[in-house]
Amino acid sequence: DNDKKTFLFFAGGSSGSSFSYKYFQKLVEAKYDINIIYVCGKNEKLKNKAKKFVQKYHYKNVQIIGFSNEVNNLLSISDVVITKPGGLSITESLEMKKPMLLIPGNGGQELYNAKFVCKNGYGMNCLTARHLVKNTEKILKRKSIIFSMKNKLKKYNNNKSIEKIYNLSKKLLKD
Repeated sequence: DNDKKTFLFFAGGSSGSSFSYKYFQKLVEAKYDINIIYVCGKNEKLKNKAKKFVQKYHYKNVQIIGFSNEVNNLLSISDVVITKPGGLSITESLEMKKPMLLIPGNGGQELYNAKFVCKNGYGMNCLTARHLVKNTEKILKRKSIIFSMKNKLKKYNNNKSIEKIYNLSKKLLKD
């Protein structure tokens, strides 16, 4: 529905983490007037579980998909990205200037990524499923929050990260 905000929810990596499911479930149960795209990666078990949940309770405007080569297109139609703070999803969201709601990651580099995103006002940490629901509600009720994130993202120095990763990958594959 083009009249609603679209939340793109990455379940976590190409294999899709089951950890994100409780966050997804709470967000859907909140019944906000939004579109949700839940990307499960190659985790067919997670994909089927999410589809059954959505069908059982007749939730509308929720799309469950598996692995996709169309991440750029999904990002372009989304208003907000929900993801763990992995390097690739953060880089893609920054490059596409998309506000983020971050669910807990695996520690290490992902802690740094989350701090970077939140410190610069590009997104918000959601340490529990309840925090995700509350922060979603804040974004929907107070338009200034998403407006502020988008303005800060516009000023983000586009350091051509994706282009650099592509060129490095090309070079490494040649060698």
